[in-house]
Amino acid sequence: MSLLTIDTKNNCYVIDANQMNNLQQNVASYFTFEKGTFNIKITDVCYSYSNTKTKEEPFVLLWIYGIDGSTFINKNTGFEVGATWTTLNGYNDSLKLEVKEIAVLSALFFNVNNTDNSSLINLSITSDKFFFNTQTLTVDSKRNSYVLDENYLSSLKQSGSNLVELNPGNYRIKIREGNATYWSDSKKFNWR
Repeated sequence: MSLLTIDTKNNCYVIDANQMNNLQQNVASYFTFEKGTFNIKITDVCYSYSNTKTKEEPFVLLWIYGIDGSTFINKNTGFEVGATWTTLNGYNDSLKLEVKEIAVLSALFFNVNNTDNSSLINLSITSDKFFFNTQTLTVDSKRNSYVLDENYLSSLKQSGSNLVELNPGNYRIKIREGNATYWSDSKKFNWR
């Protein structure tokens, strides 16, 4: 068994408040939730992450945050939070949220170069609300891709600390424990 310890300061790719607002307003495809319980999953994919011929598992990165201090419960984990990052990986993965007031889902890709991407992923958003019609949120790998600085990203790798090379085989990776937070009360992001 290998143990990786990820330090929220030393092993963190920092996206400052201006970049985060840009990500939310100009990069991500987004959906605003009002109070209720919602289920999000990948339904349709026209997917090619790169020029390779290998079949790839569809995935999408999700940034979810409450508005004006509003919280939501990630029903998959049971945690009530004001903001979280998560992914959907494959057709069988889903995210269930219980929104207390208003929350925004921003769906996007992170990449170091999006020129070879050519994919669209459709997310289905359903609710147990009687009057809610199923919504489709489309995430485009070119238009909805936040390009990371490859040199900055590489500088975060620390062999033996937050980096383990995997040889061919089967692995189980899970979070053992943690106490990471995304921001202090004084440093929240503006809403669209």
